[in-house]
Amino acid sequence: MNKKTVATDREAAILSILSDGKKRYGREIRDKYEEATHSRLPLGSLYTTLERIRAKGFIESRKSKALTGAKKAHDGRRTSFWITGSGLTALRKWDEVEFNKFTRIRGLIPNGR
Repeated sequence: MNKKTVATDREAAILSILSDGKKRYGREIRDKYEEATHSRLPLGSLYTTLERIRAKGFIESRKSKALTGAKKAHDGRRTSFWITGSGLTALRKWDEVEFNKFTRIRGLIPNGR
């Protein structure tokens, strides 16, 4: 398999979070990841992973424009991320591979238990 089209477990978890089609900011992705996996994900690791899956074409991103005046909510450093069609395909492929792996492992267990 081509590494560029295969998602790692962490990438698949992030793609799953984005698979509802909503644009999300990094901290929101991190919080949902930690809630779902019960494991810590430092923001540096998250952004490294997001950049890697963006380079693979699985997600797209856009930096927000800075807001000025009384309604200033952020300084333009926020980046939103969303899944692409390639990302959905990679997620489905990952799910299929993991299901097949589980099925093969389960077949090794006596009496299927």
